[in-house]
Amino acid sequence: MTKIFHKDGTLIIPDTKKEDWQTTIVKKHKTFVKAAYCPKGHNLMSDVKIDDHKGIHFLYREKKTNREADIVITALVGDSTKVYLKGEPFDEGDIVAIYCPICKTELLPHGDCECGTHDYMFFLDEKLAKDCAQTFCSRIGCVQASKLHVAEDEDAVVHKEEKAVVTEAYCPNGHSLISDIKIDHHKGIHLICEERETNREAEVVVTATVGQTHKIILKGEPFEEGQVVNVSCPTCREKLPILFDCECGAPIYMFFLDKNKNYNYGQSFCSRMGCVKSSRLQLSEDMLREFMERHCT
Repeated sequence: MTKIFHKDGTLIIPDTKKEDWQTTIVKKHKTFVKAAYCPKGHNLMSDVKIDDHKGIHFLYREKKTNREADIVITALVGDSTKVYLKGEPFDEGDIVAIYCPICKTELLPHGDCECGTHDYMFFLDEKLAKDCAQTFCSRIGCVQASKLHVAEDEDAVVHKEEKAVVTEAYCPNGHSLISDIKIDHHKGIHLICEERETNREAEVVVTATVGQTHKIILKGEPFEEGQVVNVSCPTCREKLPILFDCECGAPIYMFFLDKNKNYNYGQSFCSRMGCVKSSRLQLSEDMLREFMERHCT
């Protein structure tokens, strides 16, 4: 078993530096549009959120049949996720005309896409300048569906963020916990959760994005807020290690970021549903430091 503390009670810090952990925790840069306007200056930003950010609201009309759909697309540059508010989804390959949902004005064309149809554009500020715009293809399913056009003042119109994503996760017996199921566009972490009082189980995939709390229930019913669960490996059913108790009184579990089973080199999370630390992945070293500062100073 790897030692966590020195004899004098101080935390053991491994030789491995965080800069060397790029194989298991990678940083992802994302760019989001934070303002969008039609040719007449109406705001296209929706209250409907995709990827935790307000999406962009359009009216799509299929050119052959005039069939319409009210759509919100993601504001994440380079992504093509969309939500249908009204109307049926279009088929891949359909070509649509795109309008402002407020004034019904068709968006301006912006050259031809590589697929042969034309790109549409919307403006990123109220000046309606063509050199400060976002463009996307009008063919459903085209790989060019969302691409950023050059902006004069990019910082004023787009929001950039950096996220850390876990790419490797192991139980105490060395089994990989990484799932093929994706959450937040990345493979999630597969766990078995068992309610302590009733032994009721659920098979869960949690997000691998550090600081996020998204999860998917594969089998079983969702737990209620406040319930405390045991957390195990879905392959061998071995319980994950416990670092210590959270401030809420429930155990803080961890999984390892490599097969060396180093307690300083892992991700930790609270086992109480609804706790602010629940499923919110944190480096185990940081959690141990917090514990030392709270109880040993």
